[in-house]
Amino acid sequence: MTFNLQIKPSRGFSLVEVLVSVLVISFSLVAILKLQSYVELKSEQTDLQYQAVRKAEQQLMLWQNVGANVSCNGTVTSLTLSNLESCKIDFSPMTGSVAVVGAAKTDASGNILFKKLKVTVNWVDREGQNGSMSLVGGYSAYSPLLM
Repeated sequence: MTFNLQIKPSRGFSLVEVLVSVLVISFSLVAILKLQSYVELKSEQTDLQYQAVRKAEQQLMLWQNVGANVSCNGTVTSLTLSNLESCKIDFSPMTGSVAVVGAAKTDASGNILFKKLKVTVNWVDREGQNGSMSLVGGYSAYSPLLM
């Protein structure tokens, strides 16, 4: 009596193979999510830097109106070289500061001829990291608006 046992080739995956593939896919998804989070954070930091540059440029452009009536801190004021650093835009949601760089150049009568000002804009990102950028501008009594 002969028994003819035929072994059929297995079809499908073993439990170990399925578990290994699930583990590999899980690690891949975690890595992709972490990368996406990193890219989103860097994008936000770039956007904050861009906003800070825009705020500083707005402040510098406001000062280019020396001799004209401008809105300073919510009130209309005649902008002069003597009150230049006190005339500020709204820096919110960031914070901004203005400082005179070096001494203002004056003539023999004490009239201010040239003033160099530095605008610094600060911010805090969602991770709590501080950021800062500065722009410097020079302003002269020989502006075409003063003539």
